[in-house]
Amino acid sequence: MVLQPRSMTTEEVVNYNSSLDIRLDSISVKTSTSQSILDDISLEVKNGEMVAILGQSGAGKSTLLRVMAGLIKPSFLHQNGVLFNNIDFFSLNKKQKLLLRRKIGYIPQQFKLIKEISVFENVMIGRLGYLSTISSILHKYPENDKKIVLDCISNVGLIEKRDMKVKKLSGGEQQRVAIARCLAQEPLGILADEPMASLDISLAKTILEILKSENIKGKTVVFVIHDIEMAFKYAKRIVLVKNGQIKYDRSIKEIDKIAIQTFFNP
Repeated sequence: MVLQPRSMTTEEVVNYNSSLDIRLDSISVKTSTSQSILDDISLEVKNGEMVAILGQSGAGKSTLLRVMAGLIKPSFLHQNGVLFNNIDFFSLNKKQKLLLRRKIGYIPQQFKLIKEISVFENVMIGRLGYLSTISSILHKYPENDKKIVLDCISNVGLIEKRDMKVKKLSGGEQQRVAIARCLAQEPLGILADEPMASLDISLAKTILEILKSENIKGKTVVFVIHDIEMAFKYAKRIVLVKNGQIKYDRSIKEIDKIAIQTFFNP
């Protein structure tokens, strides 16, 4: 029997600590001038998967990831088109969406860190969904939240730089701060847009090793990447996007690397 999507109560959303399955059902996204970015995309990511989204520049990869994060509402959305654990995200009210979205960790390509404040304060932003307004304004954080933040900073290897302003960090260190901020949300899944962009091979491996470690702990991980070798090394499944459509979607064991290279260089 197939379960039908349903609306969640606010209490259910607040206590939403289960595994994370994501499903997109025939979604499309267009620009304000009606140019197609995504065209009739259907995709399902099961809990605990580590999926790489590959494609050339302009293929629609980042837009696809933002839809999966609940950050973009599709232009053409069938009923029950964006689902988390069989729950229709766009059927939820504003408060419920915010509560559920904090369980979906999203790491943007440009990091979006506040450069003038410390590593600690940037990572604490990941806890804002759990804090009272007064705590946030006064920067008076509960001890449990401070511990979570410090643990996340430690997990990405930056504990000794926790009080340093982000603007003084290297690009690779700033990327790790962005990951720590995401982890501070205590998300069920991580969606990372080009997590190794502009990094040398050594730093890129460090970033992907952190994501792999979180996947081993049970988190669902989806990342956009342009490096075929890295995709094959770290992902368990590859989704190829071209001209706003999914052209291939298979496990690593089922995909021929030469065919993937041909896809990029026809």
